[in-house]
Parts: sequence; C-alpha cells; structure tokens
Amino acid sequence: MFRWLFRCLSFSAALWLLTFRPAPVEPIGPPGAQSPAYSIELLASLPWPAEIQCAPDSRCFVATVHDPADEERSAIWLIQPDGSQQRLYRGPSYDPTLLGEKGLTGLALHPRFAQDDRLFFYWNPPNHSRSEPTYSVISSIRSDGSDYRELWNFTTGSFTDAHVAGGLVTYSENGHDYLFVAIGEYGAGGSQDVTKTQGKIHRFEIITDTLQAPSDNPFYNTPNAVQSIWAVGFR
Repeated sequence: MFRWLFRCLSFSAALWLLTFRPAPVEPIGPPGAQSPAYSIELLASLPWPAEIQCAPDSRCFVATVHDPADEERSAIWLIQPDGSQQRLYRGPSYDPTLLGEKGLTGLALHPRFAQDDRLFFYWNPPNHSRSEPTYSVISSIRSDGSDYRELWNFTTGSFTDAHVAGGLVTYSENGHDYLFVAIGEYGAGGSQDVTKTQGKIHRFEIITDTLQAPSDNPFYNTPNAVQSIWAVGFR
C-alpha cells in the first residue's frame, strides 16, 4: 500500500510519527467538529520511499527506490524512535532514462523478527542499455546492515524493460516461516503460463539462510512448471 501512496508524491516524502494526547479545549475545524485525540509530528524525511516496515522494538526500516542526489541509487534506511537515521544498504546506481520501475521496490521483515532480525528486499539490477535482459533479485541483510545475501533471482528472458515490478510479504504458519513474492508481468505477458516466472505470486519457505519452494505449492509437481508459483494471472 505504501509503495503506490508514496509514488503519488513528488521527489521526497516523510515518515510521520503519530502520538496521542488529550484533545484541546477549543475544537479545530468547522463548527461542531470534534478535535482529534492525537498529534502528528515529522520524524524523518527520505527521497522516493517504496515501503516502510516497523519492528516490534519501534525501529522502522524504509526502502527507497532511488535517490536523485546519490547517482539514482536505491537504499534501505533505519529510522530510530528518536528520529535519527542510518543507511543500512546502498544499492547500485541507475541511468534515470532507463530506470522505469526498477530499483528497490519491496521490503519485508522476517516473520519472527525478534528471534531472526533479517530484512528481505526485492530489487532490480540496473540495465545500462535496452539490449540487456531485465532480471530481479531477492536479497537479505541483518537489521544492522551486515550479512548481505542474494537468495533468489529470475529473469524474464529477452525482455528488457521493467514495469509493474513486485513486492514482498512474510508470515508464519504451523511453525514454518514463509515469504510471498509478487512479480509483475513486466509488460512481457505470460502471466497464465506456469513455466514462466513473471505475472505470478511465488511462495517460499525461509529455511536458515535460504528460500525453498514448499512441496505443497500448487504447481510443485506440474511438469516444467516453476515450483515456487502460488498463484497466476497477475499484471
């Protein structure tokens, strides 16, 4: 939800802190309107945020798609409860004329973040020309920025653009940890074709430092199908 909300803004956006306080004596607004029982203050400001994930300890992690002031690089930022911020990950630079919807477009915390503080993120390596195939990567880092790992990648083959890229969500069920990966069809079609990766939702089990397709995925035993597919037919 945050991804498209923030893209409606111009070149920067802010992370806002919601604090509750007693309602003022004098109502604010039209006659008869009730005053809100909260106030909003500016906590931090970052360029081109794609997604915000907040941990149980009140730290917030922000994925920024690209930064025009830093060679169009994507990044992951840590925002502390006091508003201080630290860049945990600095991605590759992009040619803005070839950027499209590339960059870092998805971020998710491990579903048991208090025990395993990994962040999972979805990004597109830059194309330096229209002749290079587009591909996407799922990576992870620790909440202090250490232990970078590439866990999974895919390419749409000869397609060289990046539109409707994708995002992530995690959950736990029956003692297992899972990662859902939504991948757009990149304008390449094939969203109903289970031998193709794009235009699908993929489901992985998080096992130690790897992502593995669970055997109960619906197309796991379908000949030539991509085993990680969970649902098909998405733009």
